[in-house]
Amino acid sequence: MISASLFTRGQVTLDGAAGDDNLIGGSQDDSIIAGDGNDVANGRGGNDIMSGGDGNDDFTGRRDDTMLGEAGNDSLNGQGGRI
Repeated sequence: MISASLFTRGQVTLDGAAGDDNLIGGSQDDSIIAGDGNDVANGRGGNDIMSGGDGNDDFTGRRDDTMLGEAGNDSLNGQGGRI
């Protein structure tokens, strides 16, 4: 698991690279790059941008998050965000 929750100021970029990752954003505007693999990403607070790669990804965003699924069977849960 990679989490941005320890960072309280400024934008954080999480890069999962290849492999099956669990990526969790923090309270700020984060950039979450899942990369290849079957990844799980949760933007949490802020206006986040989440992008996948090859693989079956599961993204959860809030408010004004942007989620970009790529190759694979992706699940994009917007909860009011842009898909």
